[in-house]
Amino acid sequence: MWDRFDENVRFLLQRGVSGVCINGATGEYAAATPAERREGVRRARSLSGEQHLVVAAIGAAHWQECLRAAAEAAEESADALLVPVPHFFPYQQDDVAEFYKSMAAASSLPILIYNLPQFAGGVETTLAVDLIRDVPGIAGIKDSSGSLEILQELTAHPEIPSVRILGNDAVLEEALSRGLCQGVISGVACVLPELITAMFASIAGQNGELLAVLGGRLDVFIQHLNLLPVPWGLKIAGECRGLAPATFAMPLSPRRQQQIKEFTEWFQAWWPEALGDTERALTTPSSSKTN
Repeated sequence: MWDRFDENVRFLLQRGVSGVCINGATGEYAAATPAERREGVRRARSLSGEQHLVVAAIGAAHWQECLRAAAEAAEESADALLVPVPHFFPYQQDDVAEFYKSMAAASSLPILIYNLPQFAGGVETTLAVDLIRDVPGIAGIKDSSGSLEILQELTAHPEIPSVRILGNDAVLEEALSRGLCQGVISGVACVLPELITAMFASIAGQNGELLAVLGGRLDVFIQHLNLLPVPWGLKIAGECRGLAPATFAMPLSPRRQQQIKEFTEWFQAWWPEALGDTERALTTPSSSKTN
């Protein structure tokens, strides 16, 4: 298993990502043991060296487990923590506020709020901004909600130092076009890092036309991806690209088996064309790019 993990990390680092995030929702962290999660951070740090960031997500069902994972991530030299509200039960915003304040007080690493309302308690805009502004140790946010409201509010207030990370690929093109995010922690980038890095290259080169082309490619991939549980589709795409064989958290019904066959056939035809667009973005000289 760990040989495959190492191959995946090398695959990403060789394709221009700034770093890796370990144990996030797309990585199905709830299915991993504490020892496996710690080992993932350790290996990511070893493979990344000092040139790339390692962000350790520390989601759990109980805040004491989050504290344990935070301490272990620090011992394994992670650069920052990605912290969702404990999953499963809904919580009110004062519960969420107390959780983040307690985590920040206990952690030796900078914290990114992980706004993940699909699986854990959501963080409202006012609370997110207040926490980032007022609580030492909370450096910013990864917003996976699909809304750009929090990132927009932080962007509108540059006097509030904040790390603004997008966590939902479906709104990446809009966020880049509007200058709302400084980076993305992306599920799609786990298997298509070229596509996501090319979108950032298009923005850096002020090539809005090419960004729109790449954004269209991303939209089509997400449309097909959403026919399956997202980690399943990403694993299938990864397998098609020579990464680890896809495994699933559930037994496959006949309908799912057919969907997976159709997704595989579609991806194998679609990706070579999409890759051509990404290569164009990554090799076009900046001087020839237009707004």
